[in-house]
Amino acid sequence: MDRISRVVFVLTGTFISMMVLIITYQVASRFLLNRTPRWSEEFTIVLMLYTGFLGASVAYRERLHIGIKVFLQMMSPVMRNRVYFLIDAVVGVFAVFMTIWGAGFSWMMRNQTLPATKIKVGVSYLPIPIAGVILVLFVIEKIGTDIIERRAGAQGPVILPGKE
Repeated sequence: MDRISRVVFVLTGTFISMMVLIITYQVASRFLLNRTPRWSEEFTIVLMLYTGFLGASVAYRERLHIGIKVFLQMMSPVMRNRVYFLIDAVVGVFAVFMTIWGAGFSWMMRNQTLPATKIKVGVSYLPIPIAGVILVLFVIEKIGTDIIERRAGAQGPVILPGKE
């Protein structure tokens, strides 16, 4: 899971860098050359889709998703464990939904193309099922890790400042 997380992290960082370069080129060419490349906006949007969905899966694994620390800190360790399990279960169901419906939607759109880049529209929807599969793996990892830690006597996930 660490490798998957690292690969996704590097990919999203690369995609963000590419978006910055493309948008810089787009703005510079608009002002200096008085023309805008037709492909730049579409390609940047596709990169943004991949960055958003894949980045969200890594954010979930690192427990960087939206959480309300005050309420979690007020809970007993047992209740906190239940809340984390509920969160993981809901994310898992959502991830399965993303995988199944995202794959179906990508397949349905496989023959359409974006006008400027000629990228298949199905490719622009692929980050949904890909992120869904990655999220399912991360959910299984989180639930498994929490169970193993509880059996070893841990009180549940620790809430660190700036981490939850």
